[in-house]
Amino acid sequence: MSILKLEDCNLHYQIKGKGPTLVFLHGLSDDLRFWGKLVELFENEYTVLTVDLRGHGKSTTKNGTINNKKFSQDIYQLLNHLNIKKATFIGFSLGGTVTLNYIIDYPEMVEKAVLMSTFGRISDDLKYVHKDIYKKLEKGLGEFYNAMIPLVLPEDLINDNPELIDKGYQNCLKKNQEAIKETIQAYYQLDIENHLKNIKQPVLIIGGRDDKLLSPYKMMIRMFEEIEDSRILFLKDTKHNILIHRNIKKVYNLINSFLKE
Repeated sequence: MSILKLEDCNLHYQIKGKGPTLVFLHGLSDDLRFWGKLVELFENEYTVLTVDLRGHGKSTTKNGTINNKKFSQDIYQLLNHLNIKKATFIGFSLGGTVTLNYIIDYPEMVEKAVLMSTFGRISDDLKYVHKDIYKKLEKGLGEFYNAMIPLVLPEDLINDNPELIDKGYQNCLKKNQEAIKETIQAYYQLDIENHLKNIKQPVLIIGGRDDKLLSPYKMMIRMFEEIEDSRILFLKDTKHNILIHRNIKKVYNLINSFLKE
């Protein structure tokens, strides 16, 4: 297990493969295992760096230290520690917002970026959704999980995989509840849309066509319109989590083609 000890957290990460570096950043309440299938597909051609964001997975954090800037500063310190001068960032949801902050703060260190189910600010509608999720989280991790599942997964996948859904529920009960609460509170402060026009790196944006609440279609279109060198694609029969089994190969091919442009 690889750990970088920082002032107020221990950052857990894994490195596999060799070649140009890809940095994978997961979403709210997830951990680096989220990227398992993509790591397997990319590690033959690339150095694949996956990270547990502070307070997630095996990364620790001190109470009160989670905010949008801290997430990107952690990654900056990790890349310096590993002597990685430049990389392509692939971020999902929370990881996508961390990626956006990173591009804005450290543009010289970003080659390209892939933003999955990502947004540049918290609109009033998004804030309402996240406040409702926060209320469920205050009742317990089980309530939080049950609220999130229909938002992130399509109905057919939920109905056809009861054992997988139950396993996810049991895993969720082991997560850091306070860190997830702090992360949602950090979301409330997110507003970097005005900086999107300054992003000059090539960006690939991927969303779910049926993701109505967590990363709404119009907010992802807004990113596409503001980022000069961007392209966008929405996957059918997909909600917030685009890395469901039936999409893995397609997402891999999309990213792989983008990397080779």
